[in-house]
Amino acid sequence: MLKLNQKVVGLDNFATGYKHNIDQAIKDAGLDSTTSQFEFINGDIRNLEYCQKACEKVQYVLNQAALGSVPRSIEDPINTNMTNIDGF
Repeated sequence: MLKLNQKVVGLDNFATGYKHNIDQAIKDAGLDSTTSQFEFINGDIRNLEYCQKACEKVQYVLNQAALGSVPRSIEDPINTNMTNIDGF
């Protein structure tokens, strides 16, 4: 999306990811960390206020948030459900 000159808003709590992945995606798009094309919100998809903020003035939402891993879902079914079902 950044390569297509689209403005992108990212929402993540880094439960399973890393900020350096975002930095690399911005770099791969040929942009630098000061770009106005990307806004990052450090928050949880289960928090309505963060989601509302992330959706301000957007036309499309592409939800890629999930806690993957079958073993994790068996070990922590409540948190997995809250993220993958309620968060969606």
